[in-house]
Amino acid sequence: MGARLSLVGTVVGCFALAAAVLPTWLRPIFVPPEPLDQVVMEMARKSGLVHQESAPHLEWPDLFADTAATLGFLAIALGACSWACSFFAGEPRRHAATPFALGCGAILFEEAGPMAVSLIIVSVLIDSALHRPDRGA
Repeated sequence: MGARLSLVGTVVGCFALAAAVLPTWLRPIFVPPEPLDQVVMEMARKSGLVHQESAPHLEWPDLFADTAATLGFLAIALGACSWACSFFAGEPRRHAATPFALGCGAILFEEAGPMAVSLIIVSVLIDSALHRPDRGA
C-alpha cells in the first residue's frame, strides 16, 4: 500500500514540478513583451490616474501557478500517507521521500521570486542596521 501511494505521489509531484517550471520557459515564446505605451497605461491604471473598468480574467501563468501549488501539496500529502503506511507495514521509507521532495520543489520554485526579493530586502535592512556609522564619536 505504501509503495503505491509513493508511486502515485511521485507522479503527482512530477506534474506539479512541470506545472511550476513550464510557464517560466514558455512565457517568452507564447506571450511577446507588451509595447511601451501599453505598459505605461497599465501602470497609470494601477496607480489610479486612469479609471477603466475591466473584466477579471485568469491568465494561463496564474492557472499554472495554482495548479503547481495544488499538485505540490497533494504530492506532499501522498508522501506523508506513504510514509505512514510504510512505517506500519515495515517497508522502506525512502520511497516516501520522493513525493515530499517533488512537492516541496514545485512549491519552492513557484515561490522563489517573492522569497528571493524578501531575502534581499531583509539582508539589506540587517546590513544597514549593523553597519551604521557612529554618531558623534
